Amino acid sequence: MRRIVFCSLSFILLTSAAYADGCFVWRSEDVDIREPRQKALIVFAEGVEELVLAVQCEGAVEDFAWLVPLPSAPEVRVVELETFEMLRQATRLADMGRSSRFDFARSAESGDDVNVLDRRTVGIYDIAVLEGGAGGGLVAWLAEQGFRIPAHATPVIDSYLDRDWVFAAMRISPTAVSEGAPLVESLADGTIQPVMFRFACDEPVYPLQISSIMQRQAEVLLYVVAEDALVCSNTEAVDWEVGVFGRMDADRFMIPDYLAHYEGTNVLRDTTSYMTETATRYFTERDGAALTRLRATFAPDQMMDLVFGSYPAIEELASDDLARRIQAATYLGVRPSRDAVAPLMEMMWRSNANLIDQEDALQFYWEIGYYPDQDVVSALWALGRIGAGEAEIEVTRWAQGDNPRCALEALDTLREIAPQTATEICLEILSGARTHLVDCEEEKAMIAWSRDWLIAHGGPDATPVLGGIVKDRYTPSAWDDYDPMDPDPGVCALLAAAACGDETAQAELSGSMKRAALGLGAPDAGDPGRRGSTIGNYPADMVLGVAILHSRYGARGAPLRAVQEHLAGRPAVRDSLLRRVAHDPELGSPADGRRAVLLSKVETLDDRDVDLLNEIWDHALAQPRFMRMVFRGSHAASDTVTYNVDAVAAAYALGTHGRVAELLACWRDVSWDDVDMKGELALALGLTGDPAGAPAVLEYIRTVWNRNVAAPSLVSVLGSMPPPPYDWPLGASPDLRYRVKRITGFIVEHAWDEVPALVEDESLDPLLRTFWALDPLSWWESPTARYVESLRELRPLVGVALMQKRIDWKIEQALKTLSLLAAQ
Repeated sequence: MRRIVFCSLSFILLTSAAYADGCFVWRSEDVDIREPRQKALIVFAEGVEELVLAVQCEGAVEDFAWLVPLPSAPEVRVVELETFEMLRQATRLADMGRSSRFDFARSAESGDDVNVLDRRTVGIYDIAVLEGGAGGGLVAWLAEQGFRIPAHATPVIDSYLDRDWVFAAMRISPTAVSEGAPLVESLADGTIQPVMFRFACDEPVYPLQISSIMQRQAEVLLYVVAEDALVCSNTEAVDWEVGVFGRMDADRFMIPDYLAHYEGTNVLRDTTSYMTETATRYFTERDGAALTRLRATFAPDQMMDLVFGSYPAIEELASDDLARRIQAATYLGVRPSRDAVAPLMEMMWRSNANLIDQEDALQFYWEIGYYPDQDVVSALWALGRIGAGEAEIEVTRWAQGDNPRCALEALDTLREIAPQTATEICLEILSGARTHLVDCEEEKAMIAWSRDWLIAHGGPDATPVLGGIVKDRYTPSAWDDYDPMDPDPGVCALLAAAACGDETAQAELSGSMKRAALGLGAPDAGDPGRRGSTIGNYPADMVLGVAILHSRYGARGAPLRAVQEHLAGRPAVRDSLLRRVAHDPELGSPADGRRAVLLSKVETLDDRDVDLLNEIWDHALAQPRFMRMVFRGSHAASDTVTYNVDAVAAAYALGTHGRVAELLACWRDVSWDDVDMKGELALALGLTGDPAGAPAVLEYIRTVWNRNVAAPSLVSVLGSMPPPPYDWPLGASPDLRYRVKRITGFIVEHAWDEVPALVEDESLDPLLRTFWALDPLSWWESPTARYVESLRELRPLVGVALMQKRIDWKIEQALKTLSLLAAQ
């Protein structure tokens, strides 16, 4: 397998300056370059290393030079300043749980003792690559260039030259200084543009010995990413702090929005940086690399070029340090190996996790950040990842033990190595056999875990036991205060029994669902004379959420929510229960909205379902029930909406199932006098994902949105939205925001050719045209010259100054992207 190494390191200074992976030299005894801070990134693959170096310093930066030893002659380029910020962000939280060879060009230029392989300006640097001669010759060459290095440096430099290494000597380009380049101006705060050396070498190496020349102590922090976790292997006298983070993926190194969007960044939106490019090469697969963090303090006599070896995870399991045991067990789960099974079990046998007082454990968590039994939890997790069937007895012991955190993790491990044993323990949990345990979140989680496991994997053989648990522990009143986060064992047993095919349980569950549907909007149980709250003339508890694409059931709808959520893994059972209630004639028209929502949750509609939805639609038009809502602070042209909620529910159900023909028939039933219903139908057509619905949606955009953008309230908001000035401001929409999101997404995905037509349509209000230019077109990866021209034509037509700034910003970004594309 290809070996990959990817290191990031930074050097943290103590009271004196620290110099590492390079030696600083300067022109004059009178010039002091204080506190240079350096960071480095190493990428190694197939015999080629990329070494990215960055440095901070205070002082006369134009008077310093930087001497870096390398195993062979490099290619050189500069990289983005954001590279190390992206690395910092990507490695901020712990994770608990390719290049080809080069023909390197060589120059014929040489001196008496030093051969100058290459000399060029790269970014803000003048760089010379030197080889040959002895240390004294290199010192003399630097002296000729006006720089000095300490006399005692010669033996260290000779040690590199004896191994046929080369040196890169860098200094800030006088041209860059004289031109006042922005990157040079940024040096005032101590940041110098990173530079990347690409060179051939047999193994990854970090040249630390050169730092001993400065005769100062240095604290070193390295981040190493490789196929397997690596640690430094040649520094026995140095006390390393080791952190292992597991695998990385390319998504962690995408350009952060806060870097790409604000002024002053040199990264363009939708372009790649060096770090993004590197991550894509090496971390496109989830198991592409492992991250290790290494920290140590070096005295000058300890500084040597660092080499790397494998992280000894199995040996670390025997450590007296809890954190080291946790990370070792986690790593062995990330990199599964059967050799780790016995050591993991041995570590668990030595643990006293069952003796840990739960209150003390909680205090330990708040102080340290993890529980004192986390090493056992991580070991159990690792055994599950390994698939260690031989550990079943030991894992079962923990699953039945008194430590709830370990028991919960052990249950999850049994799912992988002994499913039948997991089922038997889940039945014990729901039957109440573990009620002696302390009341804690993990114990509640075990009840929920048992419910979900039995629903997903239980069979007819489990129904007799589940039926007995239901008989002993279930009461219908448990639904009144049912909380999925604090589940009732009897309710959980009922759900599991129904999922496993118990007809008695299914009948009881459907009866609870029907009672819930009938009870929504009924008089309050605590005050029979008062009905549930209403919005307009519609019961608030009934289908409040349908107006905003949610199905909120309220406390009374707990059985409906439970079936929809918990039986999703058994769609045949779930759909049977949902249909049984939706088609029950006892519900009648008062529950039309709820019936439609229930049918929206089945996997597919059958002919009976479609007929019922059409009946609900027709009845809702003939005898509408309205819900009026005000969306406060929406800044839309209109924030007051009147919903014919039963009709909306039927439309959403048809849209969810892609029934565009039926929705277009509904569209023809509604006049433009009912703009709110038209808006909901346009949204429902967007839910279908069917391009056949696009003409109706576009008609709504050209009619309603075109009128809304001209509303004085919206224009006023557009003129006062604060910067940053890019894209269409989210706080000002041509429609209710949830409609805008769904409708624009539908048009962009299924009718993209219509977007430029909307931008160029001179019959539309310039602000609506600007909306389509700034909002969906910002998703383009490849803007066109036509797009830029459209923006230029729009600018003078838009009478809002801040919107003109947004257009200017978009034009600037589009031109930069076009320039980059042309250069590729």
